[in-house]
Amino acid sequence: MPKIYIADVRKEDVPIPAPVPEPVEDKLFRLIRDSDIQQRDRSKMVRHPLLDQAAQRKANDMAAKHYFAHTSPSGVSANQNVRTTGYRLPEWYPLNGNNVESLFIGSDLPEDAAGAWLDSDHHRPHVYAEDNFFRNQNCIGTAYAPFPGEEHRGYWVYLSAPCA
Repeated sequence: MPKIYIADVRKEDVPIPAPVPEPVEDKLFRLIRDSDIQQRDRSKMVRHPLLDQAAQRKANDMAAKHYFAHTSPSGVSANQNVRTTGYRLPEWYPLNGNNVESLFIGSDLPEDAAGAWLDSDHHRPHVYAEDNFFRNQNCIGTAYAPFPGEEHRGYWVYLSAPCA
């Protein structure tokens, strides 16, 4: 049987598409989930759209109103913010409390936010589930909002809650 050769008909001027960058919120989630010190069962950690929505609303609110706190200037707490999305937190979580949220203001790099929480005695137990209370909070929300008027700086929000 004779060999058949097929001509290479590719055009030299066809551009190769540039790789699409990973969204910073996805990268933050991945960095935290895959950290060597993460105490949650990684296979159970999932992003939840309602927690992402609550996290983004919080990041955007802090950027728009120029504050950095778990309770907004209008008095909305972290737990309250999550509940307004329709996400069902355990009933015993106080309305005006924070059982779910860690915040960071600084660099626009997710590695810096994850590192800041890792270095924080207050936030590391939440983000990396070193405290048993957070170990079963496997549903996650992450968000980033740029700091108004400054490049490479912004607000980061990490939420975790028991999966509803």
